[in-house]
Formats: sequence, structure tokens, C-alpha cells
Amino acid sequence: MCTGISERLYVMQIRESSTGDQLRADISQFFGFLPPIFTPSHEVSPVLQMLLQQTLSAYIDNSLQPIFKEKLLAYLSRYCAVPYCIVCHSCALRSLGMTGGDVLALLETPAPTAQEIAEYIKTFAAITPLQAWPEPGSSLEKSILLSAFYLFLQPASAEDCSKELRHLLGTVYFNHLAEILFYIKTYHFWAETHPELDYTSDRRTQENLTILYAEKPELVDFFSTYPERIKREVEMRGEEYSAHKQLEEKLHRSEREAASRGIQLETVFEAMTDGVVVYGDDGKMLRVNSAYRKMITLDAYPEHALLTPAMRGDMLALRDEHGQLLDNSQRPVTRMLNGEVMIGKNMMDIVVRALDGHEVQLNISGTPMRDSEGRIAGGVMIFRDVTERRSSNGARMKRFKDCWQLQKHLYRFPNTR
Repeated sequence: MCTGISERLYVMQIRESSTGDQLRADISQFFGFLPPIFTPSHEVSPVLQMLLQQTLSAYIDNSLQPIFKEKLLAYLSRYCAVPYCIVCHSCALRSLGMTGGDVLALLETPAPTAQEIAEYIKTFAAITPLQAWPEPGSSLEKSILLSAFYLFLQPASAEDCSKELRHLLGTVYFNHLAEILFYIKTYHFWAETHPELDYTSDRRTQENLTILYAEKPELVDFFSTYPERIKREVEMRGEEYSAHKQLEEKLHRSEREAASRGIQLETVFEAMTDGVVVYGDDGKMLRVNSAYRKMITLDAYPEHALLTPAMRGDMLALRDEHGQLLDNSQRPVTRMLNGEVMIGKNMMDIVVRALDGHEVQLNISGTPMRDSEGRIAGGVMIFRDVTERRSSNGARMKRFKDCWQLQKHLYRFPNTR
């Protein structure tokens, strides 16, 4: 076969050939023989031209490593019922330095499981895009090969795999990979519609097959039985991939529904006129709604939310309704995280000094949250600003007392205490 610059020039000459006889002569001169894959189209020059152009552009001219291309063709040819493809490309691998044992190991590599594909996707996503093709025989090369198999056999389910392969390989390498995968589908279809293709007429098998058999006699049995073996594997993997895809779709649907519910809850959370705070098991403030931020003017000192419960309580000068400072054990968050359910008669009325200095009276309810084992994992508190109501009640009581004192003075009522 021609090589280097002369090969490129010769390929151009082949592509410009027009007659069937000239094409066959050019093909024979280029390859050193007329590959049997081209013989069914002898009498139809346009078909021969099309098949040749695809072979040259997607396979021969493809800039992926030659040994990777042959590995891919040999491995994927397990899924072609006509032995011509798998035998010829296995022989091509021997001419590139692989032994019979290496070839059989490749051909017997099981199709990747759905879990393995998921692991490949994670690996590709975490790797810096390649600057050069991985070394032959490396684990990364094998991962790319088996992921390419997944794209080839399950394209409808391979969106994530395709995305991360594109990330890893970059646009140029990925497009070359896609190009050869497309070619292999055409190649297999052509072979299966021409089952008379005879691999013994191909020079690659004439030069290498006997040696492969001598190095690894098990190849004889593999080549004669692989269609049935691979058919069972395809059926099994197809069912597994389908089940995995359904599970993924179910998980994605659940995630979308959860996200939708989360948005709804967030809307309700922010729309509440009462302050709401979600705490962790250590009293850390995990979530705070807008109403609470406004109540204590949290925006005046945002770092307040990062402090410990004791430090936050000191900063807010927590007092009971009679104005007495609360020690840490009496404070609402401490009581709740100690297991107290603060609803109904257990709700607290406290006075706090907001972060801008003004005083606020709050009515507080709260309940601890527990994990599956019953341990307290945090809690939720609701804060209602009752400053205005308490002030109005106080004013009414003062007016009542003043009126009572006036009546006592005017009518000289006795002291009725």
C-alpha cells in the first residue's frame, strides 16, 4: 500500500477516477489487491465510487490511530453476522503487532454494563481534554473503545456518554470517531446484504490468519460461533441498557418534580409574613426567610447568621416578656434542640433588640426535626412580630387603669383590691 505524501496524492487520483475498470485498477494498486468488499459492486460504477469514497474518507484517511481504528472495526464486527468483517480486521491487527492472544482477548471483551458506562462518563468528565490520543493498550483507550461501542449500539440512550466523550476527545477527535462509527454501520450493512463475501480471498487473511490460529487455536472456535454468542450478549445488554435508561428517566422525572416542589415551597417560604428559620442540629441557621430578615434587620449585619446560637442570643439581648434576660438554657433555640415542642401553651413571648437597635416583641413557636433513628437533626421556628399588638394592648390597659383611678377619685370608691 502507498504511504505518506504519495498515499495522499494517490487517494486523490482514485477519487477522480470515473470508469469502473479504472476504479478497480486504482483500488488494486492502492491496496496491493482488490479487497473482496468491493467485488459486489463491479458492475455498478457509481456504487463502487460511493463505497470507495466512504472507505477512504472515514477509514483510510481518518486520523485516529491505525491500531485503534482496527480494534474498533474488529470489536464492532462481532455484531455483523458475516464473518468477513471480523476475520479481516482481526488479521489486520496482527499486522499491526497484536498477537493471537491479544486479538482473542479483545474480541472476548464483554460489552460494558450500564454501570461501567456510567463510570466511564464520570471519568471522562473529570479528565482534562486530551491533547494526544491515549497510548495503545491503556485503560483510557479501552474506556474510549467500549464507550464508542455504546454509541454504536445504543445511540438513543447515549446522550450523556456522547457529551462527555466530546469533552474528553475535543471536536476533531470526536468527529473522526463519529465518522468511523457511521462508516462501520454502512460497512456492516453492505456485508450483510452480500453474505457471499469470502474472507479467504482477502490478502490480510491470507497473510495472517494461519499465524493467528497457530498462536491462539481458540480463535477457530470463536470465529465459527461468535454470531450466536454475541446475539445473546446483545439481547442481555439491550435489556439491561433499557432498564437502566428507564431508571434514569424515572430519576430525572423525580428530580424535576422535586425541583418543582422546591420552587413552590420556596415561594411559600418567602411569601410568609411570619419569620421562618430552619436550624441544623448545632443551632446553625440553615435557611432564613425575608420576613425574619426584616424583623431583626439582618441585612444590617449579615454575619449574624454565621454566629453560634449563644452569640446570636447575646447580640439580640433576648429577654422574657417581663424584660428579664434569658440565659442560654432558657433561649428558644436551645429548648427546641433539647427536644421541646414549642406549640400551643409552650410558645414563648420574648423581647429582642434588633440589629439596628430597635426593640421587637416576638411570639415564637418551634419544633425539632428528627432523623430516621429518632435523633434530633435540627428544627424549625416561626417568629411572629407582636410588637404593635402588645403595644396596643398595653395602651388599652393603661387607659382602663387611668379611667378607674379617675372614677375612684370622683366617687370616692373604696379600694377594692
